[in-house]
Amino acid sequence: MDILINNAAMRDYSALAEASTPAWEAMLAVNVVGAAHYCRAALPALRQSGQASIVFVSSCYAVTGRKGMGLYDATKAAQLALTRTLAFEEAQHRVRVNAVCPGATLTPFHIKRAATANPSGVDLKNARFEQNLQKRWASPREIAYPILWLASPEASFVTGSSIMADGGTIA
Repeated sequence: MDILINNAAMRDYSALAEASTPAWEAMLAVNVVGAAHYCRAALPALRQSGQASIVFVSSCYAVTGRKGMGLYDATKAAQLALTRTLAFEEAQHRVRVNAVCPGATLTPFHIKRAATANPSGVDLKNARFEQNLQKRWASPREIAYPILWLASPEASFVTGSSIMADGGTIA
């Protein structure tokens, strides 16, 4: 095993002031503890590789934050701390650890959620978009490329880093 792409995620739309203990526990269980367990399970094989890479898929909101997504954003920030700490701990085993922080990415999840919220049909691709400097959604492919680069030998001197793939998200 040479690569682990750690893309653990669940969402909760509770305001921080109203988030229940079970909501926090569920988010932490998946986004932080689950991600840590994937790493722990993979590390023996990754250490044998001699040139392994772990890439966390975090979020640009781990850095900027936003209203109404505090649980998600906090757990994605925890993934950045896991990234940095694991980079220090695993360097001696030649395992690099990095993160990609995507911004708004148009995925089937977002399309389905928009259709549920507005069944009359919102075309997300063409809707007015002001979240980032490029004024558009990323495609999943545009997020995959930095992940692939970080996992590749071309990024052999990169560890403990977080790459913002967010179109210049506006906080």
